[in-house]
Amino acid sequence: MSYDQSVDVLVMGSGCAGQVAALHAHDLGLEVLVVEKQGRWGGNSAMSAGAMWIPANKWMRQAGLVDCEDDGVRYLLAATDGQVPEQLLRRFVREANRMAQYVSAHSRLELTCMERYPDYRDDLPGGRPGGRGLEAGPIDGAALGAEFLTLEDAYPGELMLRRFMMAVPEARKLLEPGLTPIEAPVRNLVTEGGRVVGALVEHQGRELRIGARAGVVVAAGGFERDNEMRLKYQRRPIDAAWSVGSAGNTGDGLRLGQDVGAHLDKELLGEAWWTPALQPPGLGYSRVMVIEKSLPHGIFVNRLGKRFTNEAASYTTVVQAMYADDAVTGAAIPCWWVLDASYRRRFPIGPVDPGKFMNDAKLARRFPQWAPGAGWLHRAETLEELAREIGLPPEALRETVERFNADARLGVDSAFGRGANAHDRYYSDARVRPNPSLGAIETPPFYAVEVYPSDLGTKSGLATDDGCRVLGQGNAPIPGLYAAGNSTTSAMGRAYPGPGVTIAEAMMTGFLAAESLAADQEQLGT
Repeated sequence: MSYDQSVDVLVMGSGCAGQVAALHAHDLGLEVLVVEKQGRWGGNSAMSAGAMWIPANKWMRQAGLVDCEDDGVRYLLAATDGQVPEQLLRRFVREANRMAQYVSAHSRLELTCMERYPDYRDDLPGGRPGGRGLEAGPIDGAALGAEFLTLEDAYPGELMLRRFMMAVPEARKLLEPGLTPIEAPVRNLVTEGGRVVGALVEHQGRELRIGARAGVVVAAGGFERDNEMRLKYQRRPIDAAWSVGSAGNTGDGLRLGQDVGAHLDKELLGEAWWTPALQPPGLGYSRVMVIEKSLPHGIFVNRLGKRFTNEAASYTTVVQAMYADDAVTGAAIPCWWVLDASYRRRFPIGPVDPGKFMNDAKLARRFPQWAPGAGWLHRAETLEELAREIGLPPEALRETVERFNADARLGVDSAFGRGANAHDRYYSDARVRPNPSLGAIETPPFYAVEVYPSDLGTKSGLATDDGCRVLGQGNAPIPGLYAAGNSTTSAMGRAYPGPGVTIAEAMMTGFLAAESLAADQEQLGT
């Protein structure tokens, strides 16, 4: 068969999973080509806050923090409620460490541990109050030359008061010299005798036949932006427009894999890397609530006026609670975020700056679509008036707030345990005592805004073996086909154990896919 171009490895997708696969395959002596569907490269990784979460990492030891593989596995077993086999969790801890050390030694990636960023359930056995999260050091964009100009923009929601929450994403460091063709979607996989040997790639108005002697790595993200797939596989209500995943993540890799006999790992197709989010009018994207949901002087209530979760829990846990409550009450999607003037003065409400910088009058002049009275942000002088404005039972909201306020004064959330662990208190306000995550909702005026279930990406895709080989009929590997990142299934089950585990898993699976490619190619003797 003739090809317009032949390489050893064709990587579909240019996020961190694809980039690590490409980097490692290149260093293993394979010729690599990365193609990207979108007009910018980097995918979800480039949009992310740029953290990895890996237990027992060497950077913890360098910082004098104590951890071990067994404690990491013990924590993961608890965080996943025993639903994930221990060997998968141990594989993650071991191989993610191996990947991180390799990448830091073979690229411009410089890592440091976040000593005070806790595990999301640091109170569980094996949990740690910090150090497992790793962040990338800054890099001068000029070092990437022209490639920097086509890098996907960071997600605007990662800006807090127009400053980055964390360092520049590691995806910005990994690209080796050689431009990644962008606006080059894969249209079909090419097979010969049951083996994937290449792909048809559309680029600049032409359909190119790209040969892949060793195989194809599907690292094209999940299906969070495909509404048809979300409605088919996930719980309702759901809307792809609520997601903050890359616009190009429409399940292409999953469908292409199925076309050549691959099957999907359906156990987690209904899950995602969930996060609550706001839908500010005119913004064009969901505004995730990683920080704001945890700050004092605010609570989430369903449309019956009742709390249903610990708002400071991990963002995935909060959305899972939204769905669980909605399944019973039919009143939690969307839910309402209820705040008082203390919150409004000190903290942001999505894109709206704190009142001490932008009061309501100034907000109405500069951003009238977000001002109270315009239909998105609601304000009233009493809780009862606020409840009537947003359609909640006034007495129920009053009772909920009074109960929360009593707990806030005692420093103990008797209903949901908010503020009981280090993670809950990481984003809090030390001025609020005795529990910096709580804070009475008592100072008028009162505010409310709707909250929706959003996500950072879906969590399951092509079924693979431990070497990231895609499985087909009879759970046998399809020769020449591999998958990484959100194009395959997370080993974290339904949990989100720590900051950046999504990135760590994606990079690890890309790393393992490259090793499988090289080993399988060597076994073929070509």
